[in-house]
Amino acid sequence: MSDFWHGLLEYGRKTKQKKITFIKPLRKNDYGWFEIGNKIWMIKAMASWSGTIIAEATNHKQKKITLYSDDGGETWREDKLT
Repeated sequence: MSDFWHGLLEYGRKTKQKKITFIKPLRKNDYGWFEIGNKIWMIKAMASWSGTIIAEATNHKQKKITLYSDDGGETWREDKLT
């Protein structure tokens, strides 16, 4: 792949990524929240599989999203593969 196309592909990947921030739960029975692109998502379920944390969350419109973390919850991503 030429440097031009490689650079364009990398630019596309960077612009599609949104900042994902984990917000700690306030109550003992809650999982917490994610802030994604200035929108709040409530975490409904969390699980761990082979060192990867998987979290399912919903927004106020009940749209669902699944997020993944390979570093103990320090960083999150929407796609399954890094």
